[in-house]
Amino acid sequence: RGARSVRPGAMARRELRLRAELLDRAVVPGIDFYVRLAIDAVGGDGGDDEAESVSVSAITCEWHGTERLDPAWVRPARGASSASASSGGGGLAPGERFFARSPAAKVAADVVTRAGETLAFRVGLCLPPGMPPSFRGAVARYAYAVTFVATTGGDRVVHRMPLPVETVLGVADGGAGGGAGGGGGWGLAGGGIPPGSGGFLGAALSPPSS
Repeated sequence: RGARSVRPGAMARRELRLRAELLDRAVVPGIDFYVRLAIDAVGGDGGDDEAESVSVSAITCEWHGTERLDPAWVRPARGASSASASSGGGGLAPGERFFARSPAAKVAADVVTRAGETLAFRVGLCLPPGMPPSFRGAVARYAYAVTFVATTGGDRVVHRMPLPVETVLGVADGGAGGGAGGGGGWGLAGGGIPPGSGGFLGAALSPPSS
C-alpha cells in the first residue's frame, strides 16, 4: 500500500492557550468580581489558514472552595476506606474536601482563535455570602479557585486560577452583596448555606487584540 500523503503544516497545528487574570485586588463573598480570560493559538510553523487557527466549541467556568485538615485529624468512617472518606473524592488529598462548588457555566461557544490574535472575555462571578476567607495554617487550610475548560475538537484545555478570598463585616456574615441576585446558583458539596446566593454573572467578549 502506498504511504498516505500528509499536507504541509498538518503536523504543526497551533494549540489553544488559556490565561486568566483577576481584575479585582481580592474576592469578597457576596460582592461581584471579574476575571479576564484570554485565549490564543500558540505553536505551529506557518501553513494554511486552517492550521493557523483553532476552533473552540465551548468554554466553561466553575469555582470551588476546598477545605483541608491535618490528615491525622481525619478518621475514615468505620468500614470505609480512607479514599472514600473524603467527601470531595476525585483526586482530593487525604483530609481535603469541597465545601462549596458551582455548576459549570458557559462563557462562550463556537469561537475561532487565529494566529497573532488574542480573544479576551470579561467574566463576572460572585461567591455567596458566608464563605470563609482563604486561610493557610499548620493544621487547616481554606482555598478557592476558578477553573476554565475549553473544548476544541476532542480535546479539553484546562486552566485553574487561585482566588484570594477576603471577608468584609456585614457581607461575609450573610449581609447584602453587590448584585449576586440572579447569577444562576451554585452548589454546596457539604451543605449548610442556602443556594441561589451567588454564581455566574455572565461574560462579555472584548475586541480582539493582536
